[in-house]
Amino acid sequence: MKRKSGRQSVWLTSELFEFRPIVDDTPGAVCGYHLHVGTDKFPVGIIPYVAHRPHAVPASIYLAIEGGQWWLSFAAEDLTVTIPGKEGDAATERIAEDLRHLSADQLAERTLGGGRGIAKPLMTSDGHVFDLLPVQQTRIQKARRQHRRWQRRAARRKKGSQNQKKAYRKVAHYPQYEKNVRHEYAHQTSHALVVHAAYDLYVFENLPIQQMTKRPKAKKTPKAIFCPTGGPRKRA
Repeated sequence: MKRKSGRQSVWLTSELFEFRPIVDDTPGAVCGYHLHVGTDKFPVGIIPYVAHRPHAVPASIYLAIEGGQWWLSFAAEDLTVTIPGKEGDAATERIAEDLRHLSADQLAERTLGGGRGIAKPLMTSDGHVFDLLPVQQTRIQKARRQHRRWQRRAARRKKGSQNQKKAYRKVAHYPQYEKNVRHEYAHQTSHALVVHAAYDLYVFENLPIQQMTKRPKAKKTPKAIFCPTGGPRKRA
């Protein structure tokens, strides 16, 4: 472990791991893989995982742990897919050239504006609102309450004890759900925007979200009494 908190990862090259395919009843059909980590003299362990399709053996892999969850990531060449290369750059130039010949009104019709917000993550100029699902918002609020509860429990336990370490593992576990949900939301929203056939140009408002959601400093009256800062209203 390199640090006490946050995502921790290790990079392994090909001499430290081996992929062994799992073949089902169908001749030659690969239904999964066993990842053997380590060497014959110093074996570390075996990680089973399911592959969506057969892949080539990568030259290196990354193993990471965050919030008590383990992650395996690597890049491998897929011989069944044609990499566009320069064709992708040519397509981008062709779209840009087509947009240059449009009039101002035509360009406005092909442009979609997006406004980022705090209560609503994204609202587009055509009136569509991209937001988390109600069940996701409910679970995020529940995870936040559990996170604060385990922070208090960890602070009350004996410093350096196993019970305190167990509580801090719980503290690191609960924010992971919100992070995963928002990461998935960002990918799904960007995909929904780019596959829309009616728009070719996207413009987003550059808002300082971190400054807008930053907790305001505490203020006192001349009688040394703390006054409301409007923090909840600022983050709404």
